[in-house]
Amino acid sequence: MLIHSSLGNRLYCGSRMEEDIFCFDTRNNGQILQAYKRSVKTNQRIQFDINASETVLATGNHNGTVSMFNLNKSNNGMESESDKWLNFEAHKDTVNGVSFHPFWGILATTSGRRHFHIEDEDTEENSLKIWSFEDSKSE
Repeated sequence: MLIHSSLGNRLYCGSRMEEDIFCFDTRNNGQILQAYKRSVKTNQRIQFDINASETVLATGNHNGTVSMFNLNKSNNGMESESDKWLNFEAHKDTVNGVSFHPFWGILATTSGRRHFHIEDEDTEENSLKIWSFEDSKSE
């Protein structure tokens, strides 16, 4: 999955079975600016998204959580688990889709994956949830 910044100078890239989302500087071919950690232990696509003001990156995780990172905070390359701005349990199953509303403080998440040997029926979930976040700007 690829997302370009609005100015086009940053490219965010994440792939299947990859626990990092990389931010590349497109002006310097191949230079990694940041790497954001997530939990991916499945071959399915785990989406990520960036809000309209390009200050927050949100990604789904294999364990049913959503991780959010502050894009304005630079950590000289690599992020760690403690650098997550917000991490919350969103679903009982893999969060495979995340999408910010273009101009409201709303995040949509989806969950679900194919289970071939279901031992615990309660862990399988196919759902869509809408999360509301207040704008933290002081006026």
